[in-house]
Amino acid sequence: MMRRMLSLLFVVGGMAAGCATDEAALDDSTVAEGEALDPDSLEERRWGGRPHPGGGAMDGGIVPDAGRPVHFASAKLAPKSGNTTLGGKAVFAKRRGKVQLTLWVEGAPPGKHGAHLHAVGDCSAPDAASAGGHWNPTQAPHGAPSTPSHLGDLGNITIGRSGRGLLTFENPAWTLGDGAPTDVLNHAIVIHADPDDLTSQPSGNAGGRIGCGVVEAD
Repeated sequence: MMRRMLSLLFVVGGMAAGCATDEAALDDSTVAEGEALDPDSLEERRWGGRPHPGGGAMDGGIVPDAGRPVHFASAKLAPKSGNTTLGGKAVFAKRRGKVQLTLWVEGAPPGKHGAHLHAVGDCSAPDAASAGGHWNPTQAPHGAPSTPSHLGDLGNITIGRSGRGLLTFENPAWTLGDGAPTDVLNHAIVIHADPDDLTSQPSGNAGGRIGCGVVEAD
């Protein structure tokens, strides 16, 4: 009887340790303060080398527990409005109660380009008009991110001669995966042809929409 009880305790303890490992893999505190968020290393850290849950049961994917909080979301950028080369990715990561955006763009014309989150998570139109206007649940005026502005105002991303650019951004009002009006999920991130002048209403006179992607939970 004692041997059977010890075996049972060993099995239960092993299961508990496994659960702790899974939770640690999804803990947003594993992203170090100030660390650059590379998309590939982010996925590897998140799932610890295991198959991505998006794979499904048929190909060995692991389906997360129902109700698990969202810690990561992303949007893959596609070219729009006649641009044929723009690509990149936006990654949203929740850590220490805040949501941080890291935006990579490639294949874009050099210079500054307005970047915004738009209200509708739909990039299907050739000119990305299907994404609607700026995401602005608080009905604030358009402006620079550090002033009263839309929740979707990201300012400008600077593209170098290589066609690549990087923007990191954090808005303390953002949430991720809670379904609130401040939730970044299911909105579109749009790259514009021109710089955002951060003043003109309602959208900064940033020109056409040359890149678009929909923010979805990972």
